Amino acid sequence: EIYSVIQAKVREKNLNACMTAGVVICGGGSGIHGSLDAAKTVFSDSAVRVGEPFGVSGVMTGFEMPPPCYAAALGALKYAVDDVSMEEESSMRCHASVKMS
Repeated sequence: EIYSVIQAKVREKNLNACMTAGVVICGGGSGIHGSLDAAKTVFSDSAVRVGEPFGVSGVMTGFEMPPPCYAAALGALKYAVDDVSMEEESSMRCHASVKMS
C-alpha cells in the first residue's frame, strides 16, 4: 500500500521525469519478503532496486558490508559528515585568502 501512495504522490506532483535513477528501497522495509516485487509492480515504469550502503568503513563490526536495512541511516550519516567536511574546507579556504590579503 505504501508504494501505491508514493506512486500517487509522484504522479500528482509530476515528478516521474525527475526519477532518472529509478526507485531505491532502503531501510528496514527493504528486507521484508516481497517488498521488492511489490515495488516493481507499482513502479513498473521505473527501475527498482534495494539500496546497499557503500562508501562507509569501520562502522559495523561483523559485516563485510552493512546490510541494506542500514542504508538510509548510514547514507544520512555519510551525507552529514561530507557536508561538514565541505563546510570546513570552504571555511579554511576563506580564512587562507583573508590571511594572504
